[in-house]
Amino acid sequence: MALGTGIRCLTTDEKAFTILAHLGAIFNGLGGIVIGAAPSLVSSRWFPPNERTTATGIGCTFNQLGNAGGFFFGPWLVHLPGNHSKPDNTTSDTDVEDLRRAIYDYMWISKL
Repeated sequence: MALGTGIRCLTTDEKAFTILAHLGAIFNGLGGIVIGAAPSLVSSRWFPPNERTTATGIGCTFNQLGNAGGFFFGPWLVHLPGNHSKPDNTTSDTDVEDLRRAIYDYMWISKL
């Protein structure tokens, strides 16, 4: 998962970023299989039988809440800067570069 998250941060070039983002998603998907099984594995090894259901439920819940955090922080950190009420709904090159930089920063923050 670290590899999948890290390779997205290598460049802001549009074509290279698209390829790296897709490769990163594949690596993260493969790592997600292991992470998805972790709560039940941990609860079966560390907790007595009468506490395993609760431990598994808590682990799965917090795993999903962590994933949901990306849906809150992404739009909060990445937004189109500048005037949102332009009458012709166009964006300037500066707006596109600012947006590209905000996405790049978000990728670095999500890597941590």
